[in-house]
Amino acid sequence: MKSPATDFLSPDALDTLRQLGQNITEARRRRSKRQADVATQAMLSLSTYRKVEEGDPTVMIGNYVSVLAVLGLLDGLSKTASFDYEQSPWNRMSVKPSRVRLTKIDQVSDNDF
Repeated sequence: MKSPATDFLSPDALDTLRQLGQNITEARRRRSKRQADVATQAMLSLSTYRKVEEGDPTVMIGNYVSVLAVLGLLDGLSKTASFDYEQSPWNRMSVKPSRVRLTKIDQVSDNDF
């Protein structure tokens, strides 16, 4: 049965999760650890851990983070969506506002009388 979580994710997002699962599997094997050992250290059930290695979108992100911590891979995660990672050196020079607000045109409601 198809999970409702897959209905809301793009194919690219699903592929990225699957790739993350494969990377976790390879990292575990390079460290010569068993699935059961990593699952225990991450405080997950073995079935949940296996879903992590499959890249299952129904697994909470905290479970992925726990596994990455056990494998010593949190450094790369902290760079995800960071300003330095996202912006080119040229874009970093421009000042960005601390808040993004709706303009007056965006705030017009549909209930004008």
